[in-house]
Amino acid sequence: MKTRYPQGENLTVSVAKGLCILLVVVGHSGCPDLLGRFIYLFHVPLFFFTSGYFNKIAEDFGTLKQRLWSRVKRLYIPFVLYGLLFLLLQPLLIRVGWEVDDGRSLLTKSLLMLFKMDPPSVLLGGFWFVRSLFIAAVAADIVLFLVRKRVPVWALFLFFAFVAMGLKSFPPGTPVVRQLSLAVLGMVFFLFGMVYRSVEGRWALLSKSWMLLPALLVLLSQTLFYPGDLSISCIGALDTGVFIATALIGIYFVMGVSQWLSRSVLMGPFRYMGNQTLVILALHFLCFKLVSWAAVALYGIPYGEIAGSVVLSGLPGGWWLLYTLAGIGLPLLAGYLFDLLRSCRKS
Repeated sequence: MKTRYPQGENLTVSVAKGLCILLVVVGHSGCPDLLGRFIYLFHVPLFFFTSGYFNKIAEDFGTLKQRLWSRVKRLYIPFVLYGLLFLLLQPLLIRVGWEVDDGRSLLTKSLLMLFKMDPPSVLLGGFWFVRSLFIAAVAADIVLFLVRKRVPVWALFLFFAFVAMGLKSFPPGTPVVRQLSLAVLGMVFFLFGMVYRSVEGRWALLSKSWMLLPALLVLLSQTLFYPGDLSISCIGALDTGVFIATALIGIYFVMGVSQWLSRSVLMGPFRYMGNQTLVILALHFLCFKLVSWAAVALYGIPYGEIAGSVVLSGLPGGWWLLYTLAGIGLPLLAGYLFDLLRSCRKS
């Protein structure tokens, strides 16, 4: 029987989201340094890009309010729910030695979670992205509404790219600047998603498969030879400008690969991962602990090392693959069982 997909779903973007969350987990798994450098060139920008790809400008205040409420329902509320889950689990996780007590009270963690979107547990550390995406998407929606039809999206994209470069010029310890620069960078790639969608059908060159080769060569050369930090955490105007340009090339490369995958037998698994990004992002650090526990038992590593880092360092080559398998497979299993239980209750 032929599988039916929701009408209007863009399978290329769904697959790209699946590739992106896979790269996020690999990047956190203790993978080889060069692979990590390659991934960090574009994997976070790709998430902002896929969120902006389908975005439309709110033409009236009522539509803007609906859009902002949608952001709250899809980003803020899940953030709080997962935060509450980890707050409930935290005493047990500390007791079994999978997390270190940071000394903050339950009230402090709860207030920071609700009003600052600060993850209440280090095991939910990947959720910094949900906070940044929420801020970037809300800010982009408001800016686009205020300047609608007067300033083209591509001009806003360029403007905020220069703003991000300016913010990254401040010393790293400058108050507020780090979070603000992350939000502005998020807006840059969010807006690029809108720009890309508006031109992809008109620029024939974007659809040429041979263009993926020079894009890959640029990414590989940046991985091997660029002396600075090309990631979302880069510092300085120059590195930020190079990072933005490199990330755009990486986004184009992943979209091209995703278009090919969307026509292959691998489309189903990547599409499913792309539709489960939030559960993977929330649970993969926790699932890593199971792999670390197995490594501790196998190699006689001090048990306290489990709580001290996301993954254990110094393990023989190949353990990052086990971390990746657990970080993807177990959250997907948990999500599947939860959906199955919910469907059973409804029936």
